[in-house]
Amino acid sequence: MISNYQNEIGFLLGAGISTACNPLLTTDVLTHKILSGSETTNMDERYVSSSLEFLKRIKVEIDQYYSNITNRLSNYEDLYYVTSQIEDSETFNFDNPVVKSFIEKISKDIKPLLESLNFNKIEQLTKVVRRYIRNNIWFILRDSHYDTTKLQFILDFIDDKKISKIIIFSLNHDLLIENILEQHNIDYENGFGNRKGKLGHFYPSRYLYSKQRIRFVKLHGSINWQRYSHEKIELFESSKYNSTYEDNPVFLIGTFNKMFDYTNNDIFLQLYHIFYTLLNRIKTLIISGYSFSDKGINTRLYIWMGSNPENKIIIIHPNCDGLKNSARGIISINCDDWEEKKKLIPISKGIERTTWEKVKEKILTKQQ
Repeated sequence: MISNYQNEIGFLLGAGISTACNPLLTTDVLTHKILSGSETTNMDERYVSSSLEFLKRIKVEIDQYYSNITNRLSNYEDLYYVTSQIEDSETFNFDNPVVKSFIEKISKDIKPLLESLNFNKIEQLTKVVRRYIRNNIWFILRDSHYDTTKLQFILDFIDDKKISKIIIFSLNHDLLIENILEQHNIDYENGFGNRKGKLGHFYPSRYLYSKQRIRFVKLHGSINWQRYSHEKIELFESSKYNSTYEDNPVFLIGTFNKMFDYTNNDIFLQLYHIFYTLLNRIKTLIISGYSFSDKGINTRLYIWMGSNPENKIIIIHPNCDGLKNSARGIISINCDDWEEKKKLIPISKGIERTTWEKVKEKILTKQQ
């Protein structure tokens, strides 16, 4: 059967999209900036100093763990995850007996940090550390500049009027895609009612019923989202955000802790449901810039691929073989089978060197 690309097509974007337009936004570079304390934040210098010491101490332990199973070093997502684990365990949000021995191991080095801040419990420090990481990411992404000419593919894709509906899922927090769409006067549904969000707060259900041709869904939140009540999210454009809620600005950081947010954080639970629902409406999903490291997203992709023999993924990546090998379990072990059946079609080029015409050819490839 030949797939028809004239209906709804999905596009899943990851961090590689942003780094294609700004090489200074790689995970390694962001991690270095956070650990060097080189970025400006709006935090007390005592908190910054203690956060740096804490992160450098737990990084030693995380790097030692990964050195036994892989060649990679820990990054800021790992650091945020472990910090969250400590806090969740100590507050009994998610009981984890194993964490206790980790805390005992680092306690000698952490105790002076607690004393310097007049803290009695380590969870007081971890809240500060998580805020430090979040602030750094916000400041870096807010002030970053991008070479948007490298994403001509996205404009050509959108300009193909044979596609009746386009669903863009993004795992990024920055405003790169919004800026591209708005610079070219392209209307889209963002869940707020219009591009500036003047019609009210965030209603994820708008994605399901919107008549807009383009729906842009930020599954991990955004640097310009803030919570102004327990259940309400709004856009903000000022240099400051409302610090009443500790997850402001509202976006996800971390590795496996994202799985908890998909089920325990109201806004991300709704967004995960939107991903599940809209994904089931399409038969073709283009993926670029995503490393397949989010287990929640991977699970949905795996189930979707098996739900219909016509469902297929087009991967745009400069090293597709390396990507398949580094992908987490459920994706990695199925890649060869999907590729053999023409359900997974790799394009081994960066998105800045890929054309929409080439991708259309791949979409029309016959499946077994």
